[in-house]
Amino acid sequence: MVIIEPSSTPVNIRGRYLWKGDGRFFVRGVVYQPRGEQQGGGINDPISDDRILELEQNVELFKELGINTLYIYSIDNERSHDKAMKLLEEAGIYVVAGVSTPFCCINRSTPYESYNTANVSCFLRTAGMMAGYANTLGIIAANSVVNHSDSLHATPVMKAVVRDLKRFLLFRNKSKGTRVLPVGYSPSSAVHINHSGFLEYLYFGYEEETIDFLALPNWGWVGANSNMHMSGWNALINRYENFAMPAFLSEYGANTHQPRQLTESNALYSDPMTRVFSGGCIYEFADSANNYGLVAMPGSDETRWFQKFRNTEKKVFETRTTDQGNFYIYHDFANYRAALAGTTEYDPSWDVMERQAADRRKTNTAQMTWPWDPRYEMPGTCIDWDNVEELVGH
Repeated sequence: MVIIEPSSTPVNIRGRYLWKGDGRFFVRGVVYQPRGEQQGGGINDPISDDRILELEQNVELFKELGINTLYIYSIDNERSHDKAMKLLEEAGIYVVAGVSTPFCCINRSTPYESYNTANVSCFLRTAGMMAGYANTLGIIAANSVVNHSDSLHATPVMKAVVRDLKRFLLFRNKSKGTRVLPVGYSPSSAVHINHSGFLEYLYFGYEEETIDFLALPNWGWVGANSNMHMSGWNALINRYENFAMPAFLSEYGANTHQPRQLTESNALYSDPMTRVFSGGCIYEFADSANNYGLVAMPGSDETRWFQKFRNTEKKVFETRTTDQGNFYIYHDFANYRAALAGTTEYDPSWDVMERQAADRRKTNTAQMTWPWDPRYEMPGTCIDWDNVEELVGH
């Protein structure tokens, strides 16, 4: 019998690692973005209270799977989340959530124009709401804004967003006693961008305006027969080993539709990876058009479902009957469950890297150059801080 510990103890950052109390915390999660019928063209927020029935059903599967974290792309800050977050807390599950939405974000083509009061106040509203929950692991200030050399000049704007989020979280902590959440960034998976200096720009400098962690997408695993070298995960370790900041994989999996067997999960929790990374979230929970899901609930039109998504029937490991129709558990669900049931390798000698991280964070950036035109600088705040409560609300 699996004993579930509630996620009421906040996860914190010390040095380059995540910690829960005195022990290292490893993200053992899944990307969660099922498309609810009632969402229509709005924000797909799967942990809002109006989707609690769907979440209650899936929480039982989360517990069976053995995960401790959900990665949520967008939050609708006009909806309540109290019941959903409490349900997840009781199930021992933390949440990493993005503050931007398709309707409120920094536009990589016009970053300085999209850094405005309306957008940033929306970011702050989401941050303030999520700071009220003990099981919010952290928030993502932006996701894949820089995806090409042409968009590198958006980096100073992202740093301005991080600065504003941190200032607001500290303000709310003092005025309402809510948490000061870790603020992270999720970069593009484009290899040539990851090698540029913009991540150092986001991390080096004053703590009040720099990111606390990285949430890295990685699609290098090439299938069931891959290994650390073939997948490029050894290269990933080398790339971030000296970066000295907390990092976990926000989305990872095979880059083909061949049966992956989720062997990459075993590699992620091996000693070579855990000395640099703190686990990750597999992509993704609910099956969709991309055909990467762990489970599927086609609803009433199963024939159309199996015709639409090729080879889906071959993926089925188990069929379960519910009041809403058949629920299909895929082989990857069973494989991921088995992988998560294994031990996480960790050598305490790597703690020296945690101590080194604090020193690197203090790097003087005054003489450093960055891969964009010097005329692009971090903008001054667009928030009227004297009236921020009225602006943000809640």
